[in-house]
Amino acid sequence: MENRSHKMAKFGPRSSLFLRSAFFILHSAFFLSLAGCELIGAPAQILFGEPPIAAQYVPKKVPTLVLVENYRSPDELILDGDQIAHQVGDELKTEGKMDLVDPDKLVPLREEDPAKFRAMSCQAIGRQVGARQIIYVDLVESAVTGDMTQTVVHAHAMARVQVVDVATGKPLWPSDASHGTELEAKMDYDPTDSSKAMSMRTNMLTQLSSRIAKLFYKWKPDDQDQENAGE
Repeated sequence: MENRSHKMAKFGPRSSLFLRSAFFILHSAFFLSLAGCELIGAPAQILFGEPPIAAQYVPKKVPTLVLVENYRSPDELILDGDQIAHQVGDELKTEGKMDLVDPDKLVPLREEDPAKFRAMSCQAIGRQVGARQIIYVDLVESAVTGDMTQTVVHAHAMARVQVVDVATGKPLWPSDASHGTELEAKMDYDPTDSSKAMSMRTNMLTQLSSRIAKLFYKWKPDDQDQENAGE
């Protein structure tokens, strides 16, 4: 008894308060469970945050190239495509722990013989830069439009994403969509904040890039909320 009393004495007022709080939470959760699963969700969300969102596809851990272009007109939207390729690659390196091929390796291929580059398949491009799989992004649209007065301005981008195996040239994902998974980003211009007008396109592409990257790793909505708050 002496030893047990001595051990119990180590728990001061703070420890006792913690134990009482933990008991109250568990006690409340038990009775809420009797009323249905829906009621448990709110306290659990407060305590632990939003549950993580699983990757739609987990690519193999092999050298991977992010290739972004407008499929119908490869000479268009090159700068936008380069921004997306770098941002998607950076996020997948950091969060997805993937082995990414530097997208700048495409620059000499594209500039030395533009016509030949346009005719190259994903498979041929991947082999040229040492990639074993390609995250191919068809940047269908990337535009900032407005009326004559420029008081109503909208930014909109849309892309189709798929993963291609370099060895076979066949798509690995998605298996049920021949043109890839569609994603988009939208942004409206606030006439009361003219300082953001010039950055609309960049911010829109950053938003789209992050949505593309998040297809391929598990992420938490709480982290995304913190990023948005910092913008």
